[in-house]
Amino acid sequence: MVRRGGRARPSRAEPRHRRPERPRPPAPRGRLAARTGGRCVRDVVVELLRYKPERKCLLRYDITWVSGEPTRCPAVVFARVARRSKFGRSRDVLPALHAAAAGLLFRLPEPLGVVAELGMALFGPVPGIRLFLLARTEDFPALCERTGVGLAEFHALPITFADERDTAAKVASIIASAAEFTWLLPAQRARIAALRRELVVRLEAIPASRLRPIHGDFHGDNVLVDGARLALVDLEDCAMGDPADDVGSNWAQLTWHTIKAGRTTPIPEAGRRAFLDAYLGRTDAETAARVPVHAAMHCFLYAYQCLRHPQDADRYDDAEAMLGACEDVLAGRLP
Repeated sequence: MVRRGGRARPSRAEPRHRRPERPRPPAPRGRLAARTGGRCVRDVVVELLRYKPERKCLLRYDITWVSGEPTRCPAVVFARVARRSKFGRSRDVLPALHAAAAGLLFRLPEPLGVVAELGMALFGPVPGIRLFLLARTEDFPALCERTGVGLAEFHALPITFADERDTAAKVASIIASAAEFTWLLPAQRARIAALRRELVVRLEAIPASRLRPIHGDFHGDNVLVDGARLALVDLEDCAMGDPADDVGSNWAQLTWHTIKAGRTTPIPEAGRRAFLDAYLGRTDAETAARVPVHAAMHCFLYAYQCLRHPQDADRYDDAEAMLGACEDVLAGRLP
C-alpha cells in the first residue's frame, strides 16, 4: 500500500477491488406468462416501497410490454418478499381470500403468483388513499361506518387460514413489548408493569371461543378509499383468531387520532363511534364482550409503538396518552 498526500492508494502489485454491483430485483415476467401470452417486456422500473430488515420488503414493478399493453398484461405489479417461514405460511392467503370474497364490501388485491425460491408473492394494484389520511374530513365517520360493516363481513368469510393467533400469542406479545417499553420509558416502569399484569390476567380469563378469520393488522392505514369503494390490503398476517382483536386494533388507532385532534374537530371521535357501532351491530354478544380488553391491549401496544419513532417529537406525550386510554378502558367501558 502506498500513501500519497495523506490518502492510501493501491500499489501496482496489489489488485484493485471494485465495489460489487447491487443486484437488481428480479423481474416477475416468467410468473406472469399465463396471463400475458408470453409477451416480452420492453422495460421494467423497480421501486422499493417498504423495507423491514430481516422481516419483509415491498417492491413495485412498472412494466412496459412489447407491442403495447393489452388488458391481460399488467402495467403495475407489486411484490412482497418475506422470510422463508413467513412466506411458507402466508403464500396461499391472498389466493384463498380472493376465491372466497365474492360480494365482500372490501376490494382485495388480485393474486398474480409467487416466486417461491425468493419468498416473493406477486399481486396487482388497488387504487385508493389510506383511510386515516381522511381523518379530519366530513366523510370520515361514514367511511368508518362502512369499514365496520366490511370488517364484520370479513370475519364471516367461509375460509380457514393456516396460522392461529391465540391467547398465548397475544400474552407473549404484551410481555415482550412491555420489556422494551420499560427500557424506552423508564419513568413509567411501575405503570407499564401494572398494565402488563392486568392485561395478561384479563386475556387469560376470556373463555375459549371459536376461532374465525381475522386480518391480524387491521387499522385505517390498511383500508384504502377510492370514491365510494373501500379496499383492504396488507393481508399477509391473516390468521384464525378472535375477531375482537381486529376491532380493538382499529379502535385503538382511532383513539390516537381522537386524542391528536383534541378540541379542534370532533370528526375522529365521530368516526370511532361510527366504526364501533357498525361492527357491534353485526356481531354476536360474546365477541362484543371481548372487544374492550382487546381495545385496551392495543392501546398499550400502540403506546409502545409510539416510542419506536425517534423522529417524532411528540412520541413521549403520545405514549403516555395511549397508556391513559388503556387505563380508561380497563377501568370501565369503551367511550
